[in-house]
Amino acid sequence: MQVSVTESVPIKPFETAQVFFTELGPLPLEQFPGATQIAFVEGMKVVREKPDVVVASLVKHLRIAPDVAHGAYRSFVNVWEEVPYVRVESVQAILDFLPKEQVKDISAGKYVDNSLMKELETSGFIKNLYRK
Repeated sequence: MQVSVTESVPIKPFETAQVFFTELGPLPLEQFPGATQIAFVEGMKVVREKPDVVVASLVKHLRIAPDVAHGAYRSFVNVWEEVPYVRVESVQAILDFLPKEQVKDISAGKYVDNSLMKELETSGFIKNLYRK
């Protein structure tokens, strides 16, 4: 039986971590298709809306100066998309850096599956997340 992303994780935005870690306890993620994508999209919303939190985290965990962290944040915040589909061209660009003999039989498109992200988008989850 195929379970949809929105059926498998029937919770409101920003409750994901709380539900998984406190109410459900440690469960295998394969029981919740799309849980990783939901957490990533929710995290990206925080990145967009709370730059001070992001900069403080960069300073603490990367041990860099605040001005460097601010610069890095400004450089990347507008590059990240609300609906983060994996692009075949991006995967191909990574493959292009590897030795040709190692990747000669590899097709970038074979490794890209945006079905769960598409379901999050079409279900309205992402739109509702950014509406708040």
